Amino acid sequence: MAQALDIDRNDGTLAGRVRTLFSIDVRSLAAMRVLLGITVVYCLLMIFPDLRWFYTDQGFLTRAEALSDTPYAKASLLFFNGSYTFAVVLWVLALLAAASFMVGFRARLSALLCWILYMSFVGRNPLVGQGGDALILLLLFWSMFLPVGRAFSIDAALSDNPRPSGKDREVCSVATVGLLLQVLYVYVFGALLKTGPQWMPDGSAVYFALHLDTFATELSMWFRQFFAPTQILTYFVFWLELLAPVLLFFPDKRMLVRTATLALLIAMHLGFRVFIRIGHFWMASLSSLCTYIPGWVWDWIEARYWTDGQRSIEIYYDRDCGFCRKVALILREFFLPISVPIRPAQDFGPIGEVLEREVSWVVIDHTGKQRLHWDAVAYVMCQSWCLLPLGWIAVAVGKIGVGKFLYDRIGANRRPLGRLTAWLTPETGIDARLGGVTRAGLCAVIAVCFIWNFDMMSGQTRVEVLKGSPLERPMAFLGLTQRWGMFAPFPATDEGYIIAETMTENGDHLDVAHRQPVPYVDGAPENLFSHFSNYRWRRYQNRVILFENKERFKQLSRFARAACALHNRGRGEGERIVQMSIRAPMKRQYLDFQQEHIVADFGAWNCVFPNTEAPSTG
Repeated sequence: MAQALDIDRNDGTLAGRVRTLFSIDVRSLAAMRVLLGITVVYCLLMIFPDLRWFYTDQGFLTRAEALSDTPYAKASLLFFNGSYTFAVVLWVLALLAAASFMVGFRARLSALLCWILYMSFVGRNPLVGQGGDALILLLLFWSMFLPVGRAFSIDAALSDNPRPSGKDREVCSVATVGLLLQVLYVYVFGALLKTGPQWMPDGSAVYFALHLDTFATELSMWFRQFFAPTQILTYFVFWLELLAPVLLFFPDKRMLVRTATLALLIAMHLGFRVFIRIGHFWMASLSSLCTYIPGWVWDWIEARYWTDGQRSIEIYYDRDCGFCRKVALILREFFLPISVPIRPAQDFGPIGEVLEREVSWVVIDHTGKQRLHWDAVAYVMCQSWCLLPLGWIAVAVGKIGVGKFLYDRIGANRRPLGRLTAWLTPETGIDARLGGVTRAGLCAVIAVCFIWNFDMMSGQTRVEVLKGSPLERPMAFLGLTQRWGMFAPFPATDEGYIIAETMTENGDHLDVAHRQPVPYVDGAPENLFSHFSNYRWRRYQNRVILFENKERFKQLSRFARAACALHNRGRGEGERIVQMSIRAPMKRQYLDFQQEHIVADFGAWNCVFPNTEAPSTG
């Protein structure tokens, strides 16, 4: 097992201690996998309503324009076809890959597919991307080279490897080094990029960040009136990020310093979520931090998570039904202690008789009662409090009679299901060994990512090693480019949103950016975020209105073209847009804590009929 997982045990030497610091518990990898899979599913669900706007040629950025604007673009399958149908197909495949990765079905292959498909959306339109997308891609990249399915997964349930215990749960390889260092880059280079006086020495960065209304939550709008607490939080965020390498790799035996630092970093990200609308970056960050959870934390949790009654549960299945055995193994993996025995019923006379008479598997519950059919399924699924909502659904399905129907239908088709699962889910080992060429390549990736992050720092420390080099294109293509500059070098001072006021042939006025009548903008809007349907629209509009004049005009022209075409499609005479004018209510903050509200007028565009693909400027 140690050889299969590339483990070098701590032999008491300095090298052994270093290996221990760069080891990751397989349960920590599983936690990262589950939370990362949930994050990707969440992101995909959020982008679906805007697939046509953001990721097709009907939207505001065609494939040709995207490649022209970003010559070193990320690999994206969406560059092969610009239709809405193709985008939906890729979206469905990405959702399936993310779900497969989350439950650990062919985990490393699922990581590869999820990486390719999610990068297809991230790379297709960089205008709506954020740091959370970059971090997701990097975590998926390293997951392809790690046994992320070694615990709490379908792979682990069906593996013929013996269950790891003790030090055998620790993985140490060049991939764990790369993953742990990548997580660190987010913090240490994020701190090094925060060079504005608002961070140090003034301590006003959090105050200004909370006054960005396109980010602010309702709670932060109340909290930002207190300057002293925001100053303390500014220093806390800066120094925690800067000292993260020292604290997370502090060489104490029990890794208590690492655990305490993890708690602080988790609290920081939860604070971001409560006070600032930053999309899914906080979810991706929590996923990455799971890799630093020491094994003793999982031992402590497991000792208290399961009761003695749950450990006394027994499961009996039909020996002649391979499908039944696999279902029992998977249910145990997710809902029961691993120590729960799973046995052929035929080896136990009275239990075998019950199985033959009832045509059902048999679950002996914590009181010694025999549970059968769907009742046994619902009982097992109610044992894990983390997954208790699934148990409640199983109970409800049983109460309305659907559970018995499902169980009977599955029982009647055990043989074809057994053949199908034998092909889909073979019981094989999980091999995480890396070949020499792979290890050498990953070492190069580690070095290049470090240099890239160092190169992103401004000022005299900048080293032009990768910019313009042959490495820049493959770095971008593989989704390895990164810059952790949120609120760096200081929080933004300008923000706003787009009002695309249109006039139809019959004289009606509509704001197509928000699908509502034109809002009143004379004065200071109370909550700018309410003008965006989601985070990506906020990202896009804030970026575009803050571009320099030439670039802004180009992007707004594309927006006008897409808005006219999408609105006019299928509209009858009189309902089509003939003209669009774009303006932006904006707020500007000054270092003396004063604010200014303005409304910028960006011009008008005429929509040309019958071809509304390219409106002319007015």
